[in-house]
Amino acid sequence: CVAPEPGSSDLYVADPSSFAPLYVNETNGPKTHDFQRLCEQVILSSKDANTIPRTSNSGIYHSLLDAYLREDQEYDSNGAQSAGDAVLDLLRRGWPPGHEPSYDPDIALTRCAIHGHLQGVAFVHVRLRRYRDAVLTLADARDWPLIIDLCVKHGTLSDGGDPSIWHVA
Repeated sequence: CVAPEPGSSDLYVADPSSFAPLYVNETNGPKTHDFQRLCEQVILSSKDANTIPRTSNSGIYHSLLDAYLREDQEYDSNGAQSAGDAVLDLLRRGWPPGHEPSYDPDIALTRCAIHGHLQGVAFVHVRLRRYRDAVLTLADARDWPLIIDLCVKHGTLSDGGDPSIWHVA
């Protein structure tokens, strides 16, 4: 399911979404943990998020995001980390600075909001350059250090930010 190495003559890349029925329509019930591992393998093994076919990429990110948001226990992919850390790591990995997102930001925003993952909501707002919304979301989370950090990074017009977020903060 991972893209071929650059310069490889292999032109075929399997679409990971084609394998979803193997995990979801299992006779003994869905094997969501195994499906989660498939999504992780595809995302984490790809050196460049843009090498995965775009149609599969967003589905994989959304599926994995849902799995992480549902988890309330410790999740271990890069060492022990909480499910919340895994959500933020996935959102960052799927939308590096200066690139297009590998997932639909509105879907990620909605799903994070539904599950009460306010740091995820704030992250998407920042990437969409909605700094006021990010500050208000972080205020709901009572994450004062992140609010100050956000204001310092994006509170001036010189870098395309919004100086009014200081007042909002």
